[in-house]
Amino acid sequence: MTIATTLDRRRFTLTERTAQRHYLEVSPGNTVQYFLHDNGPAAIIIVHGLESSAQAQYVRGICEKALHSGLTAVRLDLRNCGGTMHLCETLYNAGLSADVLALARSLKTDKKYQRVYAIGYSLGGNIVLKALGEDDAKATAKERLLDGGVAVCPPAELAECVAAMERNGRLYELNFLLSLKRKLRQKSRLFPSVYGTRDSINIAMQKLKTLRDFDHHITAPDAGYATGADYYHGASAMRVVSRITAPTLILTSTDDPMVPVASLQQDAVLKNENIFLEVVSGGGHCGFIHKEAVALDDKSPRDRYWAEWRALEYCLALEAMHKSLPVVTDM
Repeated sequence: MTIATTLDRRRFTLTERTAQRHYLEVSPGNTVQYFLHDNGPAAIIIVHGLESSAQAQYVRGICEKALHSGLTAVRLDLRNCGGTMHLCETLYNAGLSADVLALARSLKTDKKYQRVYAIGYSLGGNIVLKALGEDDAKATAKERLLDGGVAVCPPAELAECVAAMERNGRLYELNFLLSLKRKLRQKSRLFPSVYGTRDSINIAMQKLKTLRDFDHHITAPDAGYATGADYYHGASAMRVVSRITAPTLILTSTDDPMVPVASLQQDAVLKNENIFLEVVSGGGHCGFIHKEAVALDDKSPRDRYWAEWRALEYCLALEAMHKSLPVVTDM
């Protein structure tokens, strides 16, 4: 189920036709790219996973469904992703929730969207949960930057998820590691004063045999952490999920090889009445292919990507509290 979604080549007519490319400086020297699909007063920010981009099929799949449902969609490229290496002096990491909050703030204050929701997959799910937890808990619902969110298979306890990948997904780990190394070499060419010369980078690369090595020697210091263990602890959304005040859905599967269910079944989640943890069987990591094609209504396109429909359904249910939208209760 985890790899099955990569075998299908899908078409996204509305997404391709309506994309407007925008840039946002999220901090000095760091600018992110996003694609805005203007379609009404409520917007959904869609955040991709590790070594992916706003062009990922699941990102475009949610976007297409949102547009058919009358919502504005915003596809965010995390730092250095989607061909934006030259726009950032830093790397991206699992804890960059401030970038999502900066985009939400811009959508509400600059572009005047009335409500903003966020949907994140995998690493993007951790970032979305962290952003929801860091959004001002003292603010009224009207003042919040994020009005709700969905996290699909979020590695909200990073150390446990890296350990699970080492046990169950060595091929995934190697694929991520090779991609991250390529990206670091590109960064060294663009910013040699920050990341070192070609020769020094190549020497450093020889010592990086695992994703844990990369995070300890590269990601952690770039993100401001002393060690990889400090990074895994501090960047994990579980540190702040107890503070989430906006309605939030966490969707996960019992057979996810990288995100153990137990890592999400913690008191910080279970005792927060604003969070609904939905656990299904047979979804893999961000797979969730339904046995039959489904849709929200007769006007929507039908496909088998159940998690995309479920995430959108949840956001539509939240939006229904603000305007009279139909709410689907059963897939």
